[in-house]
Amino acid sequence: MSIEDRLTAELGSRADSLTAPHVEVSGLARLGRREHRRRRTAWASAGAVVAAAVVIGSVAVLAQPDARTGPGPGPATDPPSDAVTSPGALPYLVGGTLRVGEQRIPVDPEWQVAFAGGTTLVGRQWGGPWAVVEGDRLVELPTGATTPVGVILAGDGTHAAWVNDVDRTTQRVVLWDLVADEEVDRVEVPVAPDFQGQLSLNGIDLLGRVTWTTNALEDLTLWRPGSDPVLVTGLPGPYDDAWPGGIVAGGRLGGVADDGRFTPVERLEDPESASSLWSPDGIHRVRSIGTSAVVEDQRDDSVSEFPQLPVLVDFLTPRGWISPTQVVLAGPLSQSEGMALMSCDVTTVLCELIDEDVPAGAQLPDRWW
Repeated sequence: MSIEDRLTAELGSRADSLTAPHVEVSGLARLGRREHRRRRTAWASAGAVVAAAVVIGSVAVLAQPDARTGPGPGPATDPPSDAVTSPGALPYLVGGTLRVGEQRIPVDPEWQVAFAGGTTLVGRQWGGPWAVVEGDRLVELPTGATTPVGVILAGDGTHAAWVNDVDRTTQRVVLWDLVADEEVDRVEVPVAPDFQGQLSLNGIDLLGRVTWTTNALEDLTLWRPGSDPVLVTGLPGPYDDAWPGGIVAGGRLGGVADDGRFTPVERLEDPESASSLWSPDGIHRVRSIGTSAVVEDQRDDSVSEFPQLPVLVDFLTPRGWISPTQVVLAGPLSQSEGMALMSCDVTTVLCELIDEDVPAGAQLPDRWW
């Protein structure tokens, strides 16, 4: 599915009614759900032109044998809604409560939380079920019993993917459209029966393609819905990380053609950093180094350090993008037992405190891949 196809499907999709597993549906909840979906679609619309610039500009050297991966669309016909630039709230779990801004939603205390592009998912990583947060209620996804990797989100929050066990030597990868609330595609993959041979999802790129390795970090695979999975070839070294515009391998940022061919674009410092997070459009990477943080711009290879932060913390970690240009940094406060959340804008390279009363035991979202 091309970027054009994704935009057409996402902008043309309408919210339909779903049965909530935990909270009774009300008219207000339905309206809130439609608005939440509109915001997620707006995120994707706002990032479409920039995303195309990343894929077409920064990675223009890539030879794409499939015409469907050619240049993306021009500017959207309708301007993005104001919701696109309005920052959201980073969700987190405290005991049996999910906190999303002013919302307080009871959940299983053993659940985990995933967040990207304004979309929040909660569920049990080691088996499911998983649900998407719609307003003040949870709508269960048809994940069934997932493998330990749980569910991953695309950077813009519009798609999710998970793995189900079919039998000892077969696993199923499912890609789900969270805006249209429907399955995009599924594929069954032969696997080794041991844990090291099972699938570990890496990411969903800007073209809606899914990548995975085995738990042993072997056999990097690319799957474009509607096609058979292909092994990624031409890697300059071991797989490092997913990137919205492709992958990072051997310390090199690069794109992947539909036939699996990897073309490196540039070298990346600290490619495996667990303390880094890509922006949904793949242009910026925010990376924390101890108690400081920098933003890297892939368009001109510039690196800018965020100035002195509003509070003192022992260390920093980027936890989620609450708008296309704003990332939340989190860290334990140096002079108390709680945590602080700071919103940092990659365009102004400034940070502001948004919460310094987060309990020390709160579970924050991790990277979406």
